[in-house]
Amino acid sequence: MEIAVLLFDEFETLDVFGPVEIFGRLTDLYSVKFYSLNGGQIKNKHGVRAVTEKLETLTGCTEVFLIPSGIGTRKEVENKILIDKIIEISNISKYVLTVCTGSALPFAHTL
Repeated sequence: MEIAVLLFDEFETLDVFGPVEIFGRLTDLYSVKFYSLNGGQIKNKHGVRAVTEKLETLTGCTEVFLIPSGIGTRKEVENKILIDKIIEISNISKYVLTVCTGSALPFAHTL
């Protein structure tokens, strides 16, 4: 089962790598991939960097879509392109997991 983790600039480190640590221990059940709107390298305010794939490469049913929090959500809540993509992926995902302020992103169009 693939765990698709959304990253954006200034994501919260613990909200990403805490769950990834758990899912990553179960390699026979889960694979973890990082995604961002445009793909490429994403970093948070602590300077932690991760290489991501473009969100548009997610096709078909995604088993688990993880949306973390972080100070970056305050900016991304205004990013209509990202919000539309999050809604699209959430609608085809079996499970959508959010942490803290990450939970606002799938519902930003209603704010």
